[in-house]
Amino acid sequence: MTKDERDQLIIRYFKDEMSPSEREQFEEEVQANSELKEEVDLFRNLNLAFFEIEKEKFKNHHLKALKYSLQAGNSFRSGFKVVFSIIAASLLLIAVTWSLFISKDIDKEDIYFAHFEPYPNVEYPITRGSNDLKMEAFSRYEMQDYKNAIHLFEKLSELQSERLHSYYFYSGISYMGLSDFKTALLKFEWVLEFDTKKYKEPALWYKSLCLLKLEENERSKLILKEIVDKESEFAEKAASMLRMIEEKEKIQNK
Repeated sequence: MTKDERDQLIIRYFKDEMSPSEREQFEEEVQANSELKEEVDLFRNLNLAFFEIEKEKFKNHHLKALKYSLQAGNSFRSGFKVVFSIIAASLLLIAVTWSLFISKDIDKEDIYFAHFEPYPNVEYPITRGSNDLKMEAFSRYEMQDYKNAIHLFEKLSELQSERLHSYYFYSGISYMGLSDFKTALLKFEWVLEFDTKKYKEPALWYKSLCLLKLEENERSKLILKEIVDKESEFAEKAASMLRMIEEKEKIQNK
């Protein structure tokens, strides 16, 4: 059996596309073949890690949607309508991503997609009645209007240099949203050099994601290990991403 044929069997097994007799025969072969068993275990670990990440992102996303809907003055009824629409879209997204994840063509971009989500606005909560440049910048950011958000963050950087680290950080996330990972990386590196408190750990996490997208995988893995060792707020995500990268590399190198 060639490697491609073995991969296809494993994929069919996890997609539940085997007949009962085929499944029984495959499971017997897994038990008898230690190399095949190792590959099946690697696929299983990758899939479990992926679903844990998506479950957490799914929960956080629709709760955040309800919060912002209520902050905007909507009723609980309309707020939950927003949540339910996001739930439907999210379930579709998870299903599509799952089909990518178990295919043999998965690459590090899929791992990035499973881990990336924009950092929440903890700098300037949007409230009704607020109307200033900072409110407009973070409103654009929360709406994922990243192009205009970047323009406003640049203006704020010129006017309020004492908050430069926060504007550079959220500009970095915005550049990631526009797939400009080189510029995003520069922003995070600036934050890591000059900010010693609030955004240092988040900047390190997003830097590792940028490096992954820029195909600087070894540098990304070094940062992920640093995050895990520090036991920061991103340690669990970093450990999961590192495990997925390394296990996928094992599969590819077989």
